[in-house]
Amino acid sequence: MDFRLLLKQKWENGGDFPIPSLDIDGVVWSLSDSFDIHQDTIPEYACVSYVWGSGRAENPIHPSISMSDRTLPVLSAAIRNTEFEAFWVDAFCVPTDPAHRGPTLESMGYIYSRAKQVVAVLAPRSFAAVKEMSTLQKGDIPSVRLLEDLERETWIRSVWTYQEVVNSSTTFFVGEDSADGKLLDCSEFLNALGYYQTKYREHANITTFDMRTRYPNLDAFEDLMVDWLLAAYTQRSALEIMANMPRRYYEDPKNYFYSMIGALTQKPSKRSKKPTVEALAETFMAIAEEKGDYSFIFASSPRDRRPGLEWRPKPELLQAIVHWHVDGEALIGAREPDGIRLKGMTIARRSTAAGSQAKQTVASWLQAPQLAESSDDAIAGAMRQVLKKCGFSGSGRHILTQHGFTFPQEELSDDADVEVWLTTDIYYVFGAPAFVVARTAEGTRYIPAVHAGEARGLVGKTDVFLPTGAARL
Repeated sequence: MDFRLLLKQKWENGGDFPIPSLDIDGVVWSLSDSFDIHQDTIPEYACVSYVWGSGRAENPIHPSISMSDRTLPVLSAAIRNTEFEAFWVDAFCVPTDPAHRGPTLESMGYIYSRAKQVVAVLAPRSFAAVKEMSTLQKGDIPSVRLLEDLERETWIRSVWTYQEVVNSSTTFFVGEDSADGKLLDCSEFLNALGYYQTKYREHANITTFDMRTRYPNLDAFEDLMVDWLLAAYTQRSALEIMANMPRRYYEDPKNYFYSMIGALTQKPSKRSKKPTVEALAETFMAIAEEKGDYSFIFASSPRDRRPGLEWRPKPELLQAIVHWHVDGEALIGAREPDGIRLKGMTIARRSTAAGSQAKQTVASWLQAPQLAESSDDAIAGAMRQVLKKCGFSGSGRHILTQHGFTFPQEELSDDADVEVWLTTDIYYVFGAPAFVVARTAEGTRYIPAVHAGEARGLVGKTDVFLPTGAARL
């Protein structure tokens, strides 16, 4: 990677500056030489987080390319409201040379995690909405206008936002027109938004799922904030990252993976110079494997058809089987000479009815406790409807086990001998990711699934084995 910073120059008056530079409020800033990331010579810096939008302007540092017409205004806001003398700004600090551009974009995790602070610059109306939310008092009636203002904020729904925030040690928010130095930190933002949404739900008499449908961007942002709060205590699973990304906006599919890779690792990259989506998908899965995390197998993608890799998702745009927050650190696995051994799984088989505890778990999560007394089909139908609202696209009929209801991504043949592999180390509040293993005379199929019911704390944990034969990546 090529790591450079925009540095404040002590020299402020005189003739032409000898290197490409820009003047912001009478102060000259210029791009540094490439730093040796292995040496202790990198100054404290802040990363500026913003969304480009559709407008373009001339780039004073790299005249051969254009930049967002928001770059200078948001950089000016960051400078006015902080005391940093070094910034990382994508328009200036990402190299234009293709040989270094790709590895640098794959190193966003390193760049943002090393920053002293991330300054997220919001549109003036959005920042004003957050500040007004924080003043809500008991008995006040929440205004839908504030929620709609934030729902439209492009920064909140950007694909880049996820890795920029989860990798930061400290994130502060500021308005593009702010000049008073009063930044809002991440926890204050989350508390204000969370409390406001809770009061709005109570006032409007709607459920969490209704709120998610009305304000999908704010819902994704809340998940992001929770990930940031937990980052100091837990490792982030590949599945958790995959669950957050599909609800975010991107124009180039490669940016989807650059952000996912940045969220997965904080190591600088020396990888592909001209990556394709397929190559970046392979990179993401390879990094996860290096960390001993195989939770990427719960992507909704069709399985790979290459011999020995039938358990693995095709290297394409990887999305989680359901877009819901995942607890736990990893689906732990280890490579062996002829396969992958996955740890901490519970094997369940078909049953004629779901257990009572599983039914109560699902009914409680659906915020319909009376549903626990209904038939298995009624509970499964209600659960499937909510899962669809959460991004589940599976078409398979549900499978009953003693532990609950399993919804496979694909339909199973009637003659298949079926096992349901339930994870116990990563899980949802309502259940867990699952792998349906369907064996027939024609061979074995591995199908990702969502399990609703008992999951965390199940007894009878065991290892399961995924054969790879001679397959190599």
